Amino acid sequence: MENNDSRKPYNTTSISSNTYDISTLISETVKELKNKMNIPQKVDANTTLANITSQPKAVRYNYILSGLNVSGLSNTLVKNSLLENMRGEEDVKLLLK
Repeated sequence: MENNDSRKPYNTTSISSNTYDISTLISETVKELKNKMNIPQKVDANTTLANITSQPKAVRYNYILSGLNVSGLSNTLVKNSLLENMRGEEDVKLLLK
């Protein structure tokens, strides 16, 4: 089957979880993501991906929201929305395993 997707895939599968602890795996994945992405990156009219950083057991995506009323947002609401949208992402599935 031909891959017509113009985006470059992130090669997270090349890092064996057997030879790296999770913290190192996350750190290496973030380095690879940052090498392949232009950051800051405009996501939509109101959202800019400002940075991606690694933490011992997490990847932190830092976004800047502009031109929006964010007074009704909570960490829980944003987290639930992001998790729902990321469930189909293959790279995220690999990190969550």
